[in-house]
Amino acid sequence: MKKVLSVLCIFAVVFGMFTPFTIKASAAVNTNSTFEELYNEAKKHLGKPYSQAQDKRYGPDYFDCSGYTRYVYKKVTGVTIGATSTKQREEADKVKTGNQKPGDLVFFTGHVGIYIGDGKMINAQNDGVKIDNINGSYWKDNFIGYGRYLNFKEKQGSKTYYAVSDLNLRSQNKWDSSVSGKVPKGAKVSIDLDSEKNGWCMVTYGNVKGYMLNTTSYFSTTPILKTYYAKDNLNLRTQATWESDVAQKVQKGEKVTVDLKSNKNGWYKATYGGKTGYMLLNNNYLVEKPLNMKAYYAINALNLRSEATWDSSVSQAVPAGAQVKVEMDTNTGIWYKVTYQNKTGYMPLTDNYLSETAVLKTYYAKDNLNLRSEAKWDSEVAQKVEKGEKVTVNVKANTNGWHKVTYSGKTGYMLLNDNYLVEKPLNLKTYYAINALNLRSAATWDSSVNQVVPAGAKVKVEMDNNTGVWHKVTYQNKTGYMPLTDNYLSLTAI
Repeated sequence: MKKVLSVLCIFAVVFGMFTPFTIKASAAVNTNSTFEELYNEAKKHLGKPYSQAQDKRYGPDYFDCSGYTRYVYKKVTGVTIGATSTKQREEADKVKTGNQKPGDLVFFTGHVGIYIGDGKMINAQNDGVKIDNINGSYWKDNFIGYGRYLNFKEKQGSKTYYAVSDLNLRSQNKWDSSVSGKVPKGAKVSIDLDSEKNGWCMVTYGNVKGYMLNTTSYFSTTPILKTYYAKDNLNLRTQATWESDVAQKVQKGEKVTVDLKSNKNGWYKATYGGKTGYMLLNNNYLVEKPLNMKAYYAINALNLRSEATWDSSVSQAVPAGAQVKVEMDTNTGIWYKVTYQNKTGYMPLTDNYLSETAVLKTYYAKDNLNLRSEAKWDSEVAQKVEKGEKVTVNVKANTNGWHKVTYSGKTGYMLLNDNYLVEKPLNLKTYYAINALNLRSAATWDSSVNQVVPAGAKVKVEMDNNTGVWHKVTYQNKTGYMPLTDNYLSLTAI
């Protein structure tokens, strides 16, 4: 027996020099191949006929059960497994039912297939290569168990990461390829972990795709940028020290963006209003939840008080229409803390002083207007407004329908109705007088002259108000008529 065994061993060694090497593993080994790759190869042969002939059973045109499993494993992983179902069962690690994974072999009396999950296998049998439910009565009665040759690389899928800095994604998985897109610092991206090759992975940011090394130098599993709120009025510093200069002022309750990777002894980079500075990240200065502050608008010019009483000193002046922030949880009766431009004071929260809606609104002069010095027609003219000009109206400062109107830095009063002020811009266009012009009182040459326009002067022409070539023209708050032709008016300055 020993002699025969020796001869057989020598034969096996010599024969092994001319035949594929067969792994006889005592434990399943790892492979970089995935089950998806194995399954994709296995599916290519669905429907191919069955044959036990030695010159056909190993494929690729015909298969028997073990020839099929041997072929698919070899094609995908490069590993040659046993030639028969019995040999394959002997060589593979036994797997307890319930612990099987897609890619394992599944054994029956005189048969073997590849387990593909969900109680199914792909296998070669009398009617060719097909997918079967192994819980069917025939297979259930002949079931032996599962075996594992290889630990297939499991599909990792995509995972969310955050860009540590501004990144240029590459069109290929190498540095010298072109830039396919940009990812801003802190942006959330999706990385396809199964696309990894030499450390490079496919990265998706919105509609942008490209490759980048998946290392901690470029990506973080936790957010880089986080929103915080100023617990009080803050001065961001130019450096991570209290004695450095002020880089930016932040009003109480305002939202700032903190770079969580920029820690210097507890100081972090904080960005507000497009400018960056440093601030200690603790609850004395920055908090995660928004403060209960609400935006209001000053109905008229206000003097915030240093305390919640009228007889306290003025701490801050607020112009009419300005937006302020009111702390809704810090009131003494009707008095509330109010912040404007990084200074805080007190003001009663009543309709006399503060409005929840914007106070100032843009309107357009429907005709040439005279703003009045008081809210009545017989008061003096405070300011002239040319037809079509944009004005700012205090919609809350109302006296019998008259509102405060500001134009060119001067304020007067005007009735707020469609006879005088409209919300939509008029269709007026700027032209320039080619020569000195006489505007006419009507759209005819024989009408009287009502306004003289010097050569080169800028005028406004009403584009929707014409009689043939004659259009209404306004110059210095007076309106007349002039033909809109190249003889008289030019679109470009003269």
